Amino acid sequence: MTKNKALYQNYINDLKIYSRKKNETRFVARQLLKMHNEVASRKSPVVLELGVDRGQSTKVFLNAINDKPLSRLISVDIRDCSNVSDSNLWRFIKMDSSKVESIVNEAPILKK
Repeated sequence: MTKNKALYQNYINDLKIYSRKKNETRFVARQLLKMHNEVASRKSPVVLELGVDRGQSTKVFLNAINDKPLSRLISVDIRDCSNVSDSNLWRFIKMDSSKVESIVNEAPILKK
């Protein structure tokens, strides 16, 4: 378990609240929760995230894989977003997402 597990669970709980709001935040919250549920439903997912920004989906994915030690999240962004998480299930690659071969070389787990 990462030391940020509680933070990520709090974020998921907040998304559940926002998903019931009557304003437009519910659409983003519902989308993030759908992504969470899809990843959480898999046994040992390897997720490739293109674009990190502030880490909203990163937190969602990490919460979904937290209890799955064979799972990994590989995140790619052209900006340095390496401070979003310190999870040992997460690998950040600072690179243009169009550099597919280079990304796979940096994260060979993606070949599988």
